[in-house]
Amino acid sequence: MEPDYYQIRKDANEYFMNLKAIQCPALELEVHFNSRGFNHIIYKKGNIERPRFEQIPRFQILAMAVKIISKTTTFQEFEEIQKELISWNKGRKTLKTKTISYWGLIAIIENKKIKVILRKIGNGHLHFWSIIPYYSTSPQRDGKYMRGDPEYD
Repeated sequence: MEPDYYQIRKDANEYFMNLKAIQCPALELEVHFNSRGFNHIIYKKGNIERPRFEQIPRFQILAMAVKIISKTTTFQEFEEIQKELISWNKGRKTLKTKTISYWGLIAIIENKKIKVILRKIGNGHLHFWSIIPYYSTSPQRDGKYMRGDPEYD
């Protein structure tokens, strides 16, 4: 029998929304959990819904993401990009260029290799952005640089 997607999603959402900010030893900063991170588990870049078979494993390992963030003392990947973002000031829409930083934390827990992506926009809070189950790596990809598209992954 196929798992009940809606129940798994509801349970994951309740768990996620009850998370408090936690200290990340690798970055010596607090990591916040907000709706943007949870929505990124459901939607890819461009607000395109991920297939449910991709969402369910991400929902199921959220507790592992919290464990990785709170225990790891190193990060394996880092990337910074400049991006124009829409800002509203007194009802006026403006574009501002901000630095967006991404960190990849990779760990093996319960024989699963998992990657957690953290994100920081400008001077904002560091926050959970994504979790990637079944993450694979190779000597060519390992290093202090993000591979792929962190907005999408």
